[in-house]
Amino acid sequence: MSKETSGIGSGGGTGVATSVLPPTPLKHQRHERWWYRKGGTWVFTDGPGRGLVEEISRRYTAGERQTKISRDMGLDSRRVAYALDRLEITKHEHRLYPLTNERAFSIISEESAYWAGFIMGDGSIGHDRNGIRSSVKIGLAIVDVAHLTKFLHFVGSDTPMYVSTSGFGKRFQSMAVVISSRLMVADLARFGVLPRKTHRAEVYLLENNRHFWRGLVDADGSIGIYKHGRHGDVAQFSVVGPEPIISQFSEYLKRQFHGYPMSVRRHAQTDVIRTIQLSNRIARSVIKLLYGDATVYLDRKMEIARRILEWRPPRRRDLLGSLLVPPTAGVSAGL
Repeated sequence: MSKETSGIGSGGGTGVATSVLPPTPLKHQRHERWWYRKGGTWVFTDGPGRGLVEEISRRYTAGERQTKISRDMGLDSRRVAYALDRLEITKHEHRLYPLTNERAFSIISEESAYWAGFIMGDGSIGHDRNGIRSSVKIGLAIVDVAHLTKFLHFVGSDTPMYVSTSGFGKRFQSMAVVISSRLMVADLARFGVLPRKTHRAEVYLLENNRHFWRGLVDADGSIGIYKHGRHGDVAQFSVVGPEPIISQFSEYLKRQFHGYPMSVRRHAQTDVIRTIQLSNRIARSVIKLLYGDATVYLDRKMEIARRILEWRPPRRRDLLGSLLVPPTAGVSAGL
């Protein structure tokens, strides 16, 4: 009998063994060597361990969970995981909560573009150490918990939210939600929403989509009406983010407003972050572009946007009269 056989299993293996040796007591198999490396590939030994490997492959591809297999066979769960890795079998994605719209980002729509932009600004993409579980996380201030509910409705999940504490020194609490989905993470990657995006955030396919940029502004932007001395009330707009994405936003606005200069400035506190700050009529025009006729948005920012779009800046001849009226407090919706 040959002393070695390669490529055991299905669902990703390179072949199937023709015979299975009868199993021996598990206590003698637990630390047995099941494979070794030969010529750059994994070769499985032709011994009692081969039967265990084939049993693991059969049960896992049939839909059983890794933890149940290891418990039933009396094996350490790490040995089962290593066997599945060597067999190159695609890992299952088990969920405690249903996800009815897993393909939410597979097509480009107003909602998918908006949430891609929002996740680019206020979300994160995570992978576990083995690359088995991929997830999307969004964390917001507690005052914006209703916005997380909108996201859960969009992806079709009843995953519970949880309180997250973050910050250094002065710590603050926020509400967060995590959705585990390899497909969703892969679809977001097409748009440039990737892990560790702080220094390299850059959008693809949605560079000219106003819904994407509205999502980014809802996450990392600020709009408001402020007092400006003798000039009366002034609309203001700002957004912050990594240099690549802010530069892309600047170019998008230039295309929309026929080359109007949209300067990108260095943030006062860090070299990594850039900002665009606009005021008066151009700020109002940008807000109208992003929020006009929108159906998905952060409620508190849309409320301010509507007030700005309904508001008319005072004409120059009315400024003298406005100075005689007691000033009103400015309103804004920030990050």
